[in-house]
This record gives sequence, C-alpha cells and structure tokens, in this order.
Amino acid sequence: MADITKCEGKFCEERMQCYRYTASSGMRQSWSTFDSLREDGVPCEYMLIKEQIEWLKKVAEKKKIDKMVGQVKSAATKAIHKVAEEHKEAFEKLADTEE
Repeated sequence: MADITKCEGKFCEERMQCYRYTASSGMRQSWSTFDSLREDGVPCEYMLIKEQIEWLKKVAEKKKIDKMVGQVKSAATKAIHKVAEEHKEAFEKLADTEE
C-alpha cells in the first residue's frame, strides 16, 4: 500500500504519469479528488511524478539511517558513562599515579 493520499483521477488527463493515481492501493487507503481542485490548464500541484517519489524514498532512507546513527551514538555514550562509573576508582588511582 502506498503511504500517500491517492487521487481518483476522474478528471485528469495526466493521471497515468501521476504516482497518486498509479500506486498500488491498500485496504485502508486514503483517497482524494485532487484533480477536481485545479483549474483547467493549470498543472496539478498535488501531482507526484516517479522522479519525485524516488527522491522522497531516498530522503526517507537517509532519515532512517541518520536516526540509527543517532541511536548508536546514544548507546555508545551511555556505555562509556556506565564503564566510567563502574571503574571510577581504578581511573582515579591511575590518574593519581601519573601525577
């Protein structure tokens, strides 16, 4: 199922080039009549062409990767703090011996 609001495309001559019309539908798909909102001769501002969809998918994937990197950094920081707390005395002794 496409995670977008699909267009019924009843009045649109460009519907076969639009992802909102051509994407696979799911059981709980949201729909709109975007094409009825525009004036004749004016391009549809809601039209999604394939290149836009590919770009949006890449952006979404990058956001997922960035989120995972953030989670790894957070986990690493927590681990460092835990190790530092668990071995605090040993680190203090080591610091004292080097002075």
